[in-house]
Amino acid sequence: MLNFSQMGINPLVVQALGLDESTAPSPAPAPAPVRPGTPAPAAAGVSDIPVASVMIAGTAALLFATSIGASTYHGYKRNNSVGWAAMWGFSAFLFPILTPAVGIAQGFGKREKK
Repeated sequence: MLNFSQMGINPLVVQALGLDESTAPSPAPAPAPVRPGTPAPAAAGVSDIPVASVMIAGTAALLFATSIGASTYHGYKRNNSVGWAAMWGFSAFLFPILTPAVGIAQGFGKREKK
């Protein structure tokens, strides 16, 4: 049982909240002692993530970065301009599937015909 006066809680606060020793929850039990050399348990939530989800997220990030890089390369080679390279890279950031497809349709890395 908890003793609010021993905890330093003002009795008027206890009374205003409608608490007394009989309605207070009992304290949580102390954690079990751990022997030295025993591996620590995994952090909460870390072991809950399936490995497949991590692999899919990593693969998606790699494809996203490849899309931006390829589109930036195409924009520079096609127009011989860093500005156009940045614009192609930014458009690949916004549209990672569409932008490389347009670059391939234009002839990947080939100069613009005038």
